[in-house]
Amino acid sequence: MCVTKNQVTKIIDQSFDKWFNVWFEKSNLDRIIERAAEKGLHYCIINCNTVAASSDIEERWMKNCRFVGSLRNKYKDFTVERKQETKTALLGGSFEINEVIISWEDD
Repeated sequence: MCVTKNQVTKIIDQSFDKWFNVWFEKSNLDRIIERAAEKGLHYCIINCNTVAASSDIEERWMKNCRFVGSLRNKYKDFTVERKQETKTALLGGSFEINEVIISWEDD
C-alpha cells in the first residue's frame, strides 16, 4: 500500500503544529512584546531569515504561511503581518528581508 497525499498533508500539519508549539514556548515572545512596549515601541519584529533562525528546518517553518496564522491565533488583538522583499546591497548584491511584524498600535 502506498502513502496518500492526504496522509502526507496530515503529517506535515502535525509536524508544523508540534514545531510551532515548541518554538513559541522557547521564543519567550510575550516577554519580548512587553519589553518592546516598555521602550515605547508599538511593534516587535521576528526575523525569519537563516541568520536569525537556528536551523534550516526552523527557517522553513517560519517562512510557511501557517506561521503567521498561528501567531494571529496567539495574539488575536494584535496585527500580525509578513514583510518580504529583496533589497540591493551597496556592492551590487542582493539580500532577502523576511520578517513577521507584530503590532499593537491602533490606527
